[in-house]
Amino acid sequence: MRILISFCVFVVAACISAAVDDNAPLFQLGLQKWEPDSYRAVVVFSSEHPVDKEQWLNLIEDRIQDKVKTLNLVVGMADINDKSIIDEKTNSILKTFKPDRLPFTVIYFPAISDVEIPLWAGYLTIPAAESICDSPVRREIARRLLKGDNAVWLLVESGNEEADARTYQMLSGELRQASGVIPEPPVANADPEKVPDEFNIIPAINPMKMSIIRISSDDKSEIILLEMLNCMEPEIMNARKDPVLVPVYGKGRILDIFSSDEVNRENVRTALRKLSNPCPEGVKGPDSGSDMLMSVNWDAFIRGELSVDKDLPALKSFGDDGENELVDMLPPQDENVSLPDLGPGSPAAEDAASPPPPVQMKIINLFLVLIIVFLSILFVAIVLRVRR
Repeated sequence: MRILISFCVFVVAACISAAVDDNAPLFQLGLQKWEPDSYRAVVVFSSEHPVDKEQWLNLIEDRIQDKVKTLNLVVGMADINDKSIIDEKTNSILKTFKPDRLPFTVIYFPAISDVEIPLWAGYLTIPAAESICDSPVRREIARRLLKGDNAVWLLVESGNEEADARTYQMLSGELRQASGVIPEPPVANADPEKVPDEFNIIPAINPMKMSIIRISSDDKSEIILLEMLNCMEPEIMNARKDPVLVPVYGKGRILDIFSSDEVNRENVRTALRKLSNPCPEGVKGPDSGSDMLMSVNWDAFIRGELSVDKDLPALKSFGDDGENELVDMLPPQDENVSLPDLGPGSPAAEDAASPPPPVQMKIINLFLVLIIVFLSILFVAIVLRVRR
């Protein structure tokens, strides 16, 4: 009897837990449930020249195993003299590049992604390996997501100051609305037709915490990040006529890349709805975006085993003018779109309060749980009657 009751309790608890997971918004699933997909590096070498003493390879392998800055990359070795272990794609790249020395390295996007273009191909050095592993903006994205941002929006500037400023103003207004932060009202007796759209808004029902990072399309310290975006959407990134918007959530997962003709309020609002709505069956699919190559032990930070400010300090940007603080690349503090902490007393992502599911979903879930409880009780009653 006790065993049957325990079984019923377990079934009910499991169903409730599954229902909660399925109803979690996309940004919460991305951070708390989904693991980042791994990129793949193929190191082509010759048996006459071993690569075990290559410092750049040691740097990358150390980063893959690092307990704080864990890199989502898998490294495979391929002897050029053994054609059977070199895959067709890598062999095609070798024929195109025709390397005059070895080792030669090719880095591919995760197999689950639709990106066929390699992220990087060439002769790795220590500086190149460091650039591949981490960068100031990628580090800052991780810091903000771990500190409680539900999403971080990258604004890749075009160099057209007017277009960049217009896009930033539009995005700021939309994120302030979604966050529940209402701008100051216009002056009294103002003409309603001349009032900007950002003032004609309704407070968000389920506020989200988000921020913006502005990045130049020519930033040399972000070559790898820009190349990721370029490989995902070559036509969009190569245009460089207008700014590009890139929402990032979860554990460094890019939801979408908006081109110049897609940078508008409607598409931003569509992305916000997608981020705040439950994901069908909680399954990580192509519609939910693509993971970036990043050096972060996400789970250790989420569990509270590591401190973001102590163990994941901000990186500096290196440009033509020497060393620049990362803050120079970001909007001024008073302009940066950011919400107060979602939960009382703690900004940590794991402690942040997530938006409640829609009322209709709550009713449906409750109904399903009641059905399961009824069937479990009925099952127990039938078993007891049979025993008698």
